[in-house]
Amino acid sequence: MDAQTSPDKTASFCGHAAPPPSLTALLRGTGSDTLYNGVDESGTYSVVMQEVRQGLTALQRNALTVAARDVEARREQFVRALQEATDSPAQRVQTLGQLGDFRFRRSETAEARRDKLMAAVGNATESEMPRRANALANIWRPKQRSFLDALIHRPMEAPRSLLRRAMPSVIGHPLRGLGDEGRQAFARAGVVSWRQEGAVHLAGGVGDYLRASGTAVGDLTPLHLLLLQEEIIDSLRPSTGLDALARYVVADSFMRCLSKVSLSLAVETFFVDWESRHEPTTTGPESVAKAPEKAEAEPTDEEQWTDCIISHEDLRPEAFVQRTHAERREILRDMFGEDWSEEDEAALEEAA
Repeated sequence: MDAQTSPDKTASFCGHAAPPPSLTALLRGTGSDTLYNGVDESGTYSVVMQEVRQGLTALQRNALTVAARDVEARREQFVRALQEATDSPAQRVQTLGQLGDFRFRRSETAEARRDKLMAAVGNATESEMPRRANALANIWRPKQRSFLDALIHRPMEAPRSLLRRAMPSVIGHPLRGLGDEGRQAFARAGVVSWRQEGAVHLAGGVGDYLRASGTAVGDLTPLHLLLLQEEIIDSLRPSTGLDALARYVVADSFMRCLSKVSLSLAVETFFVDWESRHEPTTTGPESVAKAPEKAEAEPTDEEQWTDCIISHEDLRPEAFVQRTHAERREILRDMFGEDWSEEDEAALEEAA
């Protein structure tokens, strides 16, 4: 589940799973705009990146209103992030093993340890999250002096490592001329951002959409949260030894502690809006069948004659074989039945 697709490339659905490299190559091939140049700090997103740093500084000074204000609340948000990012108790245990250490009494039996473990990592509903968080706190601690340890126990210290880093460049990919198949692949993969060559890449105008989606907390919008999440994931990649899932859980925990706004939900809303503005340009059989019917115009004399000619395509093949006069009369009588009149009989005799 590692999001690393090359030594210096990660890609994400909101920071989580890596799409195929062929897809990111397709998205990049549609053109790009430099929204922020991290070297000279210029670009249309220069204000956005300044606001990200200001938010981290305010958090470090305890001057930012956050969603999780105490240790218990932050533990609970961590458990929520862990539960939602993983599929099974075994996967949660594996992730927790990377992020911290389990602690049991030596006198405890294997069965007792297993019961405590399941109480902490078992599948949980929303109402069970506080109980799961308390159970986990009794048997597990994050690694000392780690980013997660600071986030849970000393939140004002968590931004310190991020503030030491230079802000990355931001590249926008507006997906010009992507085509129907490319747009469908983009929507299916759910790719909104990826990290490559020291820059954050944003696809499909997601940056402007999230920027205009309203205030997340204080002066931070969902766009600020997405950029912060990318920074945390990238900062944990080189030296911590954490896999992509563990890095995502830490970053998502930070977002949840910082804001009540769901970044994942904001991205899902973006895709709903994006797809509604990019309907397929081709018309399939179903859409043709559902198209409103136009009022039929009165047929002209020529159209009526054409219809008559077309209807004669149903004539039996025998009618086109050289026959005697008597044979042709019998075939036509059989073909037209009651519609064969004395006038038709007279016209046939005249033609003969």
